[in-house]
Amino acid sequence: MDRQQPEPFAIADFDTGMQIISHLPLANPAAAEIEIDAFLDCLYARPPAVQDYFTLLEQTRVPLAYVEEELSRRYQGRALPLGSLEEQAFVNVVEGWNKMGRAYAQIVGLLPPEDDEPVRLRNIATVLQRCLHYYGRVIHEHYSARRELPEGLWTELHGYYATAEEWKVTELPIGDLLEGEEYTTHCMATYVTALLLDVANPYSLSTHDLALVRRWACHWAPLVQIQALDSGSGTPPYVINLLGDCGLQIPSKLELDPENVRQLDTIRLATQVQHMRLQLKQKISPTQLGLGQEKPGHVNRLLERLSRPWAQECVARKFRRFEASGHAQVCVGVDAMHYFITGREFTQPDTARVYTRNEFNRIATFGQRIDPVETLKIRESQIDFQSDHWEVVNHSANGFRLSRSVAGTRMAFSQLLALCPHDGEHFLLAQICWLMQEADEALIVGIAVLPGVPQGIACRVTAPGGKLEPYRPCFELPAVPAIDEKASLIVAPGTYRPDRPATLHRDKPCEIRFHKLLQRGVDFERVTYSVDS
Repeated sequence: MDRQQPEPFAIADFDTGMQIISHLPLANPAAAEIEIDAFLDCLYARPPAVQDYFTLLEQTRVPLAYVEEELSRRYQGRALPLGSLEEQAFVNVVEGWNKMGRAYAQIVGLLPPEDDEPVRLRNIATVLQRCLHYYGRVIHEHYSARRELPEGLWTELHGYYATAEEWKVTELPIGDLLEGEEYTTHCMATYVTALLLDVANPYSLSTHDLALVRRWACHWAPLVQIQALDSGSGTPPYVINLLGDCGLQIPSKLELDPENVRQLDTIRLATQVQHMRLQLKQKISPTQLGLGQEKPGHVNRLLERLSRPWAQECVARKFRRFEASGHAQVCVGVDAMHYFITGREFTQPDTARVYTRNEFNRIATFGQRIDPVETLKIRESQIDFQSDHWEVVNHSANGFRLSRSVAGTRMAFSQLLALCPHDGEHFLLAQICWLMQEADEALIVGIAVLPGVPQGIACRVTAPGGKLEPYRPCFELPAVPAIDEKASLIVAPGTYRPDRPATLHRDKPCEIRFHKLLQRGVDFERVTYSVDS
């Protein structure tokens, strides 16, 4: 439900505006966001003196950043499509960033001529940097919510950078209190941050990793230079078309217009990434390197993933993709997947049947009958497992790209699913490796198929204190020697511990021990195991 917008009123001077800012209810981010939104509307509709306008916007930056960060938690990492409250939070956050950028853009046209030329250029550079920052935040917010970027957003960002080029202020140092009192940046670095984030394949990153990559991009962006096309050095791997509506793109002859096309020099950035990885190998912690309080292995894998796109090296696909047509059957949820893979509903093995107190009392009194004189009847369970039909866009040896334009089950990044391909008869297990919702609300997913044809079985582990837990549905993936894949199990999240004993039940119980964690998703763990002798 859209919130009602109050009628804009005049904010006559700096003191009036500061009184509003100082009374923002930050303990209630949703209420504070509404007041900041109305405050920005009032400034834009009836701008005060330009210096007051600029100072009030600067004072609004910190509370706005706090409020938007709190509200974004409502939808970040959530399954798509978003629920109505999550969707409204996303719309409000994007609207807040947009209004802040629009307000700074208005100041560009209101700046008075200055007798002191350096002061004038610094004012222009500061306002343009803020515009680049806030429209960059809009881009980041769409990546974070796994939403397709709206039309014209990149064109807007390119336009502010082109204006900075015209004024020759792209590298004029500017302070930014959001990053710290001593932190300085410039228009080029802020612009490069958005470009680096875009080329990092953001829809395939978790919410946590996306924030981490943005932080690194912001920190290392000053190492990157934006240059005019150099006809003598050949065609660069990526270019920026200042008149286009996308970030970095692979060039074509039609796009190589020297006046509106730029290229990146990322040699220093690539060297920095390799240096960080070398430092990690020497057992220097990520915290000491300024990479965050992360596990070294995770940081190294993420840096390895970024090393090629940030060095502008095109990554060849491991498997060739083929265009396809047809529909795949998809289901999620362990019970539904177990049903579609095995063809029957999961039940506790007879040797380990666990009864509730009510069931025990009924059986002790009547056996399996409600009435002792009634003929025994076996009641079949009501099975209501659903599957969705997705259109197959293309496929490779180890994955599919699927799209769905109609309502269906909500899907989450890194989620496990069972898939019956358009040209197959058996369900396979796969993990969502990237996910995006388009402007028309259609979903597009990229999935990686787990090796081997799965078998639905049961597994149980010993709880703390030695108590046996009930059997739970799980999946067994056979060994695939051709690609050096060992036999593995798909179990519930939190089940795995190194060398933890467990019991598998196929036709009969089998004692096993967990070995290595191969893969983890939002709702599963994939582990290797060995059979106890």
